[in-house]
This record gives sequence, C-alpha cells and structure tokens, in this order.
Amino acid sequence: MNKVHTDILPGVPLIESPFFDEIFVAGHYDEEVLRIARDLNQNGFAVMQFPDPDFDQLAEAIRSSLRPRFDWPSWFESGQSQRIQDAWTFDDNVRRIAANDGVLDLLTILFGRRAFPFQTLTFPVGTQQHLHTDIVHFSSVPERFMCGVWVALEDVDVGAGPLVYVPGSHKWPVFANEHIGVDTRGTWVTQEIFEPLWRELLRKSGLVPKTFAPKKGQALIWLANLLHGGASHTDRAKTRWSQVTHYYFENCAYVTPMHSNPVCGDIFFRSLVDVKTGESVENQYLGRRIPLEFIDFTRSRSGISPADLEAQARMAASDNITSPGVIENVTSEPTPAASTLVAPDSGVPNEDSPLGPMLSGVAGAAVECQQGGSVDNVRDLMSLDGYAFVSSAYLSILRRPPDPDGLENYLAELRAGTEKLMIIWRLRNSVEAKRLRRDLRGYRAEFAKRFWNALLGRLSS
Repeated sequence: MNKVHTDILPGVPLIESPFFDEIFVAGHYDEEVLRIARDLNQNGFAVMQFPDPDFDQLAEAIRSSLRPRFDWPSWFESGQSQRIQDAWTFDDNVRRIAANDGVLDLLTILFGRRAFPFQTLTFPVGTQQHLHTDIVHFSSVPERFMCGVWVALEDVDVGAGPLVYVPGSHKWPVFANEHIGVDTRGTWVTQEIFEPLWRELLRKSGLVPKTFAPKKGQALIWLANLLHGGASHTDRAKTRWSQVTHYYFENCAYVTPMHSNPVCGDIFFRSLVDVKTGESVENQYLGRRIPLEFIDFTRSRSGISPADLEAQARMAASDNITSPGVIENVTSEPTPAASTLVAPDSGVPNEDSPLGPMLSGVAGAAVECQQGGSVDNVRDLMSLDGYAFVSSAYLSILRRPPDPDGLENYLAELRAGTEKLMIIWRLRNSVEAKRLRRDLRGYRAEFAKRFWNALLGRLSS
C-alpha cells in the first residue's frame, strides 16, 4: 500500500477511498482479503465463512443459553420482534463471536484503523425491519468508520425472514436531518423520518434488494451506509438464529446523527465499551480526547423528554411486520417471487409486491409515561415499573439517563419476564458502574435473600 494515500486522506476508510484500486492490489494482500475488499467497495457487502473452528459448538451453546430468555408466546401469537441486545455482557460465547481476532484483524486492514466491537444483537427469528442504513443510528467523525457483521447461527430458510440488502446503495451520499429538512431539537424521532427518502432513492436508482439465506457459519459484512433490513418471516414455526455485531474504529467521535443538530450545539455522543477489552472508549477528534464536560453539555441541549424515549423504545421493539415474500437469494438465481418486487422493465419498487409493506413503513404513536428519578435504595427502585424503573436504575447506578439502545433492551427484557434484580445486577456490574463506584443501599441484602430463597425452593422440591 502506498503510504501517501493514508497520509493525504486519513479520515476516509481505505475500503471507500477514491484511491481504492491503488491500495488493494495483488501482492500486498492475500486473495481472500482482496475479494472481500472488492465486494465491499463495489457492492457495500461481502460474504465470508466465520473464522472460528468451533463455530458450530458456539452457535449451539448460544441457542441453548438464550432460548429461555425470549417471549415465544408473543412471537407465535402476534409475530412480536424478539432480540437481546448486548448478550455479550453475560454470555461468553456471544462475546467470543463479537471479539473474534480474525474478524477484527480483517476489519482493521479494510478500514485502515483498529476495529473494536461495541454492540451485539442476538435474534432467534427474523427482524422484519424496514430498509434502513446504520449510519443514521451509528455514525462517526470522520464518517463511515462503522460496519456490521451478521452471522447465521443456523441454516436460514427463505421463509424465516432472511436479511435483505440493496447492493450499491452504500455509494449514496450520507444524509442527515438537515438534508431532509427535519429539526429534531426538543423531540425524539425514529428512523421513520428517513424512510420516505430511502424509498424514493431506491425507486430512482433502480437498485434491486436481495435476500441473504445463508448456511450456518456464513457471515455478511456490510458498510455503514448500505440499505438493509429484514424480509417477512412467513413461517413462524421456523427460527432464524443470528448474531449481529456492530463495530467502530479507533480515533473517532461516535455519534447518532438522527438525534443531533451540530450547528445548534446539540450532538448525541455515544458512550461505548469495547466488547473485547471491557474498557470504555473515549470520543476523540483528530487524536485529541473530547472532554466529558463538553459531551454532557451537548447532550443536555437536546431537550428530549422521557416520553419521547419511551415512544422510541416501544416503536423499535415492535418492529415493522411485513407481508410474505422473497426477493432473491444472494447465492442463487432469482426466484420467481423476485420478479414481483419491481414493475416490469422499470426497476421501480412495486407497491403491490410482497415486499411492499416493508418499503412503506409504519407510523408510531407517542406514549405517555412518568420519569423515574434517582433513588438511594434497592427497594424503592424495585417498586417502579416499565420506563420509570429503567430510567431510575440508570440514574441511580450510572448517574445518567438511559441511552436509546439500553432503554429499548431493558424494556423488552422486562416484558419478557426478566427479574428487576437481574437488570440491577447487570447495570451494577458494568464497567461504567464499577468506574463510578456507586452502590444501592440494601442491594446486597436483597440479592442474598433472593439467592437463599431460590436455593431453599430447589431443595424443598
């Protein structure tokens, strides 16, 4: 690789550099790295075999461990979305997949900066999500230093809601609030504000979505600006176990553009932990640390209310449910159903096609709720429910409001029957909480009581 390219454009990932063809040349990298690099550069995604010889055992262990945590009755009755965010915090096998050295080394080569995993999502069924780009949720300064890696924990059937992606859409410009004319100050928005734009871009570009129905152990890397989502899960008797790991890269500021208005001093910085090391990751700009005081100040200017946070979590947890239909298997010729996606000879999405509902979106309604404040003892905290409990737990243990991802995850866990004390335990034992060294009065006694009650119950039975 010619070092002049990294010197002149250090703020552009190598994989998306205008000098790509001079960077990734034969002789500098092995053929598999070059293949993946070319696929990512041209299509925005690349398929590979996950580099762990024990993958089958890991996948089986994850399925066995997490299966009891999901709300299966809700899935079979209404198709309610099922996911666990950041299972790496309590499941070593999830963490092992996220922190795989082969994946980290590959991403580091492709982007030109050290990669680190910051979030995992584990799904037992299809997401059925509207087509979207990650970059409105997870962005960086400089931009595009983010990617996702989706890996199948079992063979995926086309009726089990496979992943959907739009090859070439990563080359579209990065659009933010100012481009679509939406001022998000003082309110909480979802990706729905971008969905009309994505539908029109898809229509105008003529790009055709495809599906990915892989075998167990196949993984798909996608770039931050690639349009992707989930097809209909038409057969609820079939599962679609998979893990998504989101990766950032060092020496960046990590932000959520959808909740930011930088010109007004409103920047939603993300608080991150490196999944591999368990250490907090600092937001940086051109090699310099961004002070926490500045981060707190910019967050405080958003004016976002607790009701907005609750509404965001409710809408995200429900996910968009789509009609039956397949588009195209990435490893095969187009299926007959694929031809109904676009109008003949036009490349324009067909609103009457099986994928139509996924492209049209779903509107959400705001949900009223009460904010939970900080408390100093565990009994007061456990007397709260829903949003008030999660909000108060964050304020009491981490001294901050819940981030959108954490709020969504813990509300979903509460609905699935996870005990409040278990959520308190996880927050209290997080890296962030240990750094603050703050405890809740009565926690140890309550935990010990629950432990002995459970033990005595087992002995008596």
